Amino acid sequence: GLNRRTLRAVIPAGGAGSRLWPRSRRSTPKHVLPLSGSGRPLLRETYERIRPLAAEVYVLTEQRQVPLIREILPELKADRLIIEPAARGTTNALGLAAMTLAEEDPEAVMISIPADHVVRGRDAFQAAVRRAAAVAEGSGELVTVGLRPRYPATGFGYIEAREPVTVGRVRALRVARFVEKPDAARARRFLAGGDFYWNLAMFSWRVGTFLEELK
Repeated sequence: GLNRRTLRAVIPAGGAGSRLWPRSRRSTPKHVLPLSGSGRPLLRETYERIRPLAAEVYVLTEQRQVPLIREILPELKADRLIIEPAARGTTNALGLAAMTLAEEDPEAVMISIPADHVVRGRDAFQAAVRRAAAVAEGSGELVTVGLRPRYPATGFGYIEAREPVTVGRVRALRVARFVEKPDAARARRFLAGGDFYWNLAMFSWRVGTFLEELK
């Protein structure tokens, strides 16, 4: 099961949201827009969705977005903002987050969830977070969360996984490979094959495990 005391959530919120340009651009990235229909920014919804599950929630961002994030999350303490000195890609950003968490708690389990997802089904989301964190804590492996595809999407990356793994009482699948955004024909094959999942860019790991992998 999930030990909430060790779980630290990280919300990367530094991207420019170029896919939604011109509605989303550097001055108004996607995660500050109210795209779910509730009228609230996606980052606010993301924070409230993960807050009950984690001992602490951090936001990982770039300096120029700090005023926007403070406006959306006024209750976030200054030391819960992890600020990238320069944009150096996802792995480096998550490495910075893992180092920050490890300084506070070397035993911490980190879950990273995107700031800009519209999520329908809070219970299913929270169940997925609990399962991912429990697998990460129990196995010492790097864990990612995929969603069974509902149509042959060409705008998402995919995860291929078929080999079952059981950690404690939680079942998971071992990742065979990550696949970039496919063309329509490949996406149809992925959908028909049954072993492919949409890559949600949600990850969980013990911070020590991830920092070892980066060496």
